[in-house]
Amino acid sequence: MTVERLFMAIARTIDWRLLVTPDEADQLLRTAFTKLGLDPTGAPGEISGASKTQWLKNRWAATVTASVRPHPVGSTVALRVEMSAGTKHYAVATDIANELGDDVFDDRGLSAVLNRLSRSSKFFGAMELKNIRHYLTATETVVEIGQGTWGRNQGIIVLTDERLFFFDKAMVGATIEEFPLTAITSVAVQKRLGGEALAITVSGNLSTIGGMMHGQGDSIARAFRDVKANLAPAGGQTTILQPHSDADELEKLAALRDRGILTDAEFDAKKADILNRM
Repeated sequence: MTVERLFMAIARTIDWRLLVTPDEADQLLRTAFTKLGLDPTGAPGEISGASKTQWLKNRWAATVTASVRPHPVGSTVALRVEMSAGTKHYAVATDIANELGDDVFDDRGLSAVLNRLSRSSKFFGAMELKNIRHYLTATETVVEIGQGTWGRNQGIIVLTDERLFFFDKAMVGATIEEFPLTAITSVAVQKRLGGEALAITVSGNLSTIGGMMHGQGDSIARAFRDVKANLAPAGGQTTILQPHSDADELEKLAALRDRGILTDAEFDAKKADILNRM
């Protein structure tokens, strides 16, 4: 996710990873654009569209582009939403994502992590969990999630194989504080009567995320040490943990085949790729 401040406009770019080929992603995106009245144009893999101001939804007119690229799992999409005013960029992205369908997306470990998350954390972090897909980079995978507070903000703490970040999605805008894993020197758990806190040290500076349920801080700290141990020394190659489940990926591919998005031959080829790397 990147933000560009242009003259009289703000553009936000969102990175998605899909379980379909670039050609299939292009077709699905054009269908979604059409259903949403964005009137798609452009060459294969480069889709452009525009929406009018929608006063009932409090949305300004938007210019939307989608760049599709191949990826070992399927494809990536760089979705760019530009508005002359307002903060509804992610609402536009959510509408497009809803048209594509959840089973098209590589959830990048989210399903397994959410299964471990408590019911109360899912409730208090519902807004953030609903929008987290838009805030991940195209290359990262989610390893662990907790729920807590940063200053006066309540949100979720997300550990990926690239960074640790705090995310608070408000009705207007969002708060993100992030720490690249390579910059973190330590993550310590502070036990408190009402829960736990994470003490994060970066370049000698201490930051604390509090208000976490008992056990969540420990889980993130342990997962952080595991991921950090798999990072190569500076200048070398980095080995990334792959916490997502191959079984989950097969289920998603089967769903795409059942919907007619993948042919039997395409499904068998992708299934063989997954089984070969297990």
